[in-house]
Amino acid sequence: MPLLAGLLVSLFAGLAEFLAKYVTKKTALIGAAIATFAVLTVAMWGAMTLALVGVSMSFPGGSAVTTGVWLMVPDNGPACLSAVLAMDTAAYLYRWNVENLRLASYVT
Repeated sequence: MPLLAGLLVSLFAGLAEFLAKYVTKKTALIGAAIATFAVLTVAMWGAMTLALVGVSMSFPGGSAVTTGVWLMVPDNGPACLSAVLAMDTAAYLYRWNVENLRLASYVT
């Protein structure tokens, strides 16, 4: 896990450095944010898929239980749930950033 974290940090640092050199700073930050949220969405999709697979493995065997899970959770269920969580995180970070800017404007 630390290896993956180091890889992601170096990847996004390299992406931000490249974009900062050749594009304006604002565009670089927007691009890095989009890439970060894309990776977070894919990571959450994977986590939701693993959670659903883990839960389905704990069910007793039988066609009735398998059919019930298949009817209850659609094929794109993990992707939908991870997209909702990613957007909730983005909205929270936006509100947090607006509050920080409001507090910074009072400091001057």
